[in-house]
Amino acid sequence: MRSVRACCRYCDRRPAELTFEDVRQYQLHLTQSGLTPANINGPMVLLRFFFRVTLKRPEAIDYIPIVRIRVEQGKGRRDRDALLSPHLLATLRNWWKVARPPVWLFPNRLSQIRPARRLCPRRCRRRRR
Repeated sequence: MRSVRACCRYCDRRPAELTFEDVRQYQLHLTQSGLTPANINGPMVLLRFFFRVTLKRPEAIDYIPIVRIRVEQGKGRRDRDALLSPHLLATLRNWWKVARPPVWLFPNRLSQIRPARRLCPRRCRRRRR
């Protein structure tokens, strides 16, 4: 409920009066405050839950972006969903259009079998420069 309270305080409205635009403005406020996408995603998930379950207004919140990609056989050989910021998703999509890797998003230089262990962070840092 802390996220709902903080959003209400920011928008100066009661919970039942919140709109999608209020939540969107709150999300932009969190982004401009310098929070990481992981720290922004938690409150957005809680606000989605609040609108869908508590207020029974799913149409008011359907457009809050929560972007995920599927990571198969990742660290520890486990499959999982990874949350992405909209900015990182756009960067990955642009890279994919240019590179069109046949199998892996970040393949190993020596082999197409599996990605190198530290290759992804290095490429992301190099891409930022």
